[in-house]
Amino acid sequence: MDRREFIKSGLLGLALSQAPTLFWRTALAAGAGEKILVVVQLSGGNDQLNTLVPYRQELYYRLRPRLAVPAREVLDLNGRLGLHPALRPLMPLYEAGALALLPQVGYPNPSRSHFVSMAVWHTADPERKASSGWLGRLLDQGADPLCETNLGASTPLALTGSQALAPSVES
Repeated sequence: MDRREFIKSGLLGLALSQAPTLFWRTALAAGAGEKILVVVQLSGGNDQLNTLVPYRQELYYRLRPRLAVPAREVLDLNGRLGLHPALRPLMPLYEAGALALLPQVGYPNPSRSHFVSMAVWHTADPERKASSGWLGRLLDQGADPLCETNLGASTPLALTGSQALAPSVES
């Protein structure tokens, strides 16, 4: 089994089976009428074009003859983009208007450096002057630290404030 197959069959299945439950439990805990932002960051393993599939674009299929998700399997979102079929558990959230999907998010004048781009993403600062993360700055303002929790071995820069640090839960 190669790396791609391992990720595809193992981690993706586990993440997708647990993610919708986690989202709903988080939303229900917040109380009626409160707006909730759930950030899912998949570092290093997500193929954006096969998550939000441009299934109406012939170029997608021409350039990805082996990787493309067959159009008949895509879960239609708006007639142009669709979800990968493994993301079916997210469809009720999307259909209820409780899930927004933002394709191709970027920043002006990208450097094409993975490390610079990750620093910009985590700090929300294209000028690269901030040393704290965009969600960590919320913690610095006195937000409940348990509302900002990382599922993973180490807390990413996005959840690191100048005075506070979101907890990480590895297991």
